[in-house]
Amino acid sequence: EPQFCETSFKYLTVDHPIRKLCIKILLNPWFERMTMTVILFNCITLGMYEPCPPIDPDTGQPECGKNCQMLKICDDIIYFYFSIEMVIKMVALGVYGRGCYLAETWNKLDSFIVCSGALEYCLDV
Repeated sequence: EPQFCETSFKYLTVDHPIRKLCIKILLNPWFERMTMTVILFNCITLGMYEPCPPIDPDTGQPECGKNCQMLKICDDIIYFYFSIEMVIKMVALGVYGRGCYLAETWNKLDSFIVCSGALEYCLDV
């Protein structure tokens, strides 16, 4: 079992029930398998993305057909999963310091992608 920092988010000790749950989820092999499955699914949906959708002659705006709408729903689900994954890892590992979430390069990339996605959602509103 890996070593966990003493506290996460300044107040969540290793014995805190929420942190215990996050550690239990993180150590479950199915958590990693699920994450890899979502990454594969994301690659498939990215390959289906149509960067230049046809223009609606009536409105002059790009039209979003059923395929486009389904991809938007898939994108929302994938983003939600990666956001939850990031929060679980941050609570379980701690955010910053030796052995914590941001100590690993892949997690830095993941957090950048999730934060960029959040910015995109904010600008879409």
